[in-house]
Amino acid sequence: MDVWKEQQGSTLVEAALVMLSFLLLVIGILDAGRLYFVYNSLSNAVREGTRYAMVHGGESYDPATEEQIKNVIVNAAAGVDGAQLFNQIQIDWEDATEKSPGTYVTITATYTVDLVVVPDVSLSVHSSMLVNR
Repeated sequence: MDVWKEQQGSTLVEAALVMLSFLLLVIGILDAGRLYFVYNSLSNAVREGTRYAMVHGGESYDPATEEQIKNVIVNAAAGVDGAQLFNQIQIDWEDATEKSPGTYVTITATYTVDLVVVPDVSLSVHSSMLVNR
């Protein structure tokens, strides 16, 4: 009995299993990097939008509307779908009618990232600042 002939295909099967595991690991690392990038981009964009709302409060020479604030956030967010993000931004004013100085504005944005390994990861970022003008 020839031992070599019995194990001829085993190396190919082992290599396929190892390569599949390695490929899954590499794709997982790339997905984690993409998720981190989108989270950082979204966090920065929401902070920029909150700062814009803070500076353009009710007593400002040019008070901000919700659409203007959302546009600032969408324009500052790199690597995300702007149309999806625009509909998932919530702006809460402590004093909704006046938007007066000394009150808080809070912006929350939710974004769903479609990854390769894990489908549909939902990210939520919020920022609060005191209205200055």
